[in-house]
Amino acid sequence: MKQSVIYKVETSYLGGIPGIRSSLPVVSYFSNLKITVERILATLAVRGWEEHRVNYTAVYRSLKERDKYVTEISLREVKIFRMEITKVLLNPALNDLGIDQRPG
Repeated sequence: MKQSVIYKVETSYLGGIPGIRSSLPVVSYFSNLKITVERILATLAVRGWEEHRVNYTAVYRSLKERDKYVTEISLREVKIFRMEITKVLLNPALNDLGIDQRPG
C-alpha cells in the first residue's frame, strides 16, 4: 500500500484574554504543505491577525528536523492561541502486533 504524508494543523486557545473563551482544539488536515501555509496566512489575514507571519521555509525546516512546527500568536505580549503543524503518515506499514509465529 502506498504511504503518503498529510499535515495536521491544530489550533488551541490559551485563554490569555478573559474576553476570548478557551475551547477544545480545532484540527484541520491538508495534503500539501504549501497549501497549508497559504491557508494559515489567509485565515490570519481575514481574522485580523495579519501582522503574524508564518514562514513556509521555517515550517518546512521545522517539520524536517522535529516533525512539528509550533507558533504562538500573541496580542500585546499576551499569548492568545497556539498553532501546531505536524506530519501524519497515511497507510503506515503494518506490523505483526507482537504476535509470534505459530509453532508447527
